Amino acid sequence: MSFKRDVAFARTVARAAFIAPDPVRAARQFVHDYHAVVRQLTTRGLEPTIARTLAGIASLGAEPLKTARTLVEKFRDVWKTS
Repeated sequence: MSFKRDVAFARTVARAAFIAPDPVRAARQFVHDYHAVVRQLTTRGLEPTIARTLAGIASLGAEPLKTARTLVEKFRDVWKTS
């Protein structure tokens, strides 16, 4: 319900849940991981919109926080060169 206005995010959650053996559990885990990543990235000073985008990508992986950190590093590298 908290994402009912974010259609893209709802699709991402549905896609993650659809391929899992237990779709409800997978959806809950995805949302939990997403919130944890967003919280960590924004606490470290990343702008919320960027944090949410990176969290959506990272939460699809096996290690969302590690993936998010890697994505932030790559994002910052690209930002520095532009």
